[in-house]
Amino acid sequence: MSIFVVRGVVGSGKTAVSETIAKRCKALRLSTDGIRKEVAFDDSVKLGDTFRTDDAYKRQQRLVYEVLLIAAKRHGDDPETVFEDLVKDLDYMTLSSGEKKRLLAWLKKANSTKAKDIVLEATFSKEEQLRRAIELVHPVIIDVQVDDAVIRARLAKRGLENESMADSKIYEAMKQFYKPASAFGIHSHVVHNNGTKEELEKAVVASLKEIGSCKHCRETYK
Repeated sequence: MSIFVVRGVVGSGKTAVSETIAKRCKALRLSTDGIRKEVAFDDSVKLGDTFRTDDAYKRQQRLVYEVLLIAAKRHGDDPETVFEDLVKDLDYMTLSSGEKKRLLAWLKKANSTKAKDIVLEATFSKEEQLRRAIELVHPVIIDVQVDDAVIRARLAKRGLENESMADSKIYEAMKQFYKPASAFGIHSHVVHNNGTKEELEKAVVASLKEIGSCKHCRETYK
């Protein structure tokens, strides 16, 4: 089984890239946004709360990433058993009964799709998040990179459509600290997403071919 991590800043097109990979590889796609929406570990933490520093936000971040990685690592296992083990492992965070109920439902849903490969879509902005992913699931890491001007134009259009410039503000703050995986000394492959949907499709195909012939990936993910 191959596990892909697709990472990038807001507006980079992580979803488009992960969906394209999932479609071509017939892979299961899981995302931190999906977990936040369906499990909602803390109702006070919203999807746009990217730069909160309070305990509630930090707790949700740890939970969301750990659940994402464990769900990938143990895909195909009985979801009830995975749930019980997760609850034990996360005991120090004291999950509420509502959180437990929603988590089990999400695990069952994620496990209902049988797939050989899995695509994990998340920002993975912190080095420790990437190191944890490598420790647990040994993923192929894909950095989605886009020119600054292209992202600004996309987010401006999104802001007009949604009548909110929240994503633009998040991007301006995020780009100050976001780094490619290579900056942490972590092997990764890059998909450039500056153009059309058709150009992205070609870029993903080229990246998958590159991954298939990559000596590092063959030795690490065999």
